[in-house]
Amino acid sequence: MGKRIDRVVLRLALCVGLYLFYAAAFHSIPAAVCAALLSVALLKKLVREPIQRRAKRRVRAVETIHRWAKAQDPAAEIAAIIERAYPGELAGAQMELLARHPQGQPVTLDEVFALWKAHAGEERLAVICTCAAQEAAHALTRTLTAPRVRLLDAQQLSELIQKFPAGQEGGEPSSVRPRRVRSVRITRKQAPKRLVFGGLLLVMYWLLGNILYLFAALATLFFALAGFKKHKSPRKLFA
Repeated sequence: MGKRIDRVVLRLALCVGLYLFYAAAFHSIPAAVCAALLSVALLKKLVREPIQRRAKRRVRAVETIHRWAKAQDPAAEIAAIIERAYPGELAGAQMELLARHPQGQPVTLDEVFALWKAHAGEERLAVICTCAAQEAAHALTRTLTAPRVRLLDAQQLSELIQKFPAGQEGGEPSSVRPRRVRSVRITRKQAPKRLVFGGLLLVMYWLLGNILYLFAALATLFFALAGFKKHKSPRKLFA
């Protein structure tokens, strides 16, 4: 209940702020009200669609891990996910899969240590489990050498599946064309360009005094800052 009240208050504050902004810009109450309502509707659409897509990806990731736990030999599919996340990192590395129910017994330090001993003398070892792993097991992998060990548990696998999905999410047949969703892509790669473009729009507003340049500049700078805030994708599987 408290979170719902907070959301209502934030939306009201946003509406009031936008109304005051447009009222000062257009000097017209009807125009300011219409512009504020349209802006709120647009922002709601831009924010809701990415949230819904992330929620669907989380559900698909959980379903995928459950399927891997029950499959006879999911190693190739798991390796393909890891290869998309860490290109070339699995080349020459050994991979051990512990396929357990995601809510089953967590992988222990002793199990990881036993796998490391079984591959003694090799260069790299990736231990993949479809369940949780004890923090002590993760800590142990950071101290092992010959081979170096990387442990990926169910939580980390879920994150990789969401960040690096397969080419056809949801398993639609290739003959079915998915519906195109129009939305603004927020990426770290595009953030510097948007920052520069937003700065140029601010200069145009300062030179010409057109309020539309200011609104476009603020929107562009918002997406630029959102892009810088996004976490970088991991680059190395083995430290």
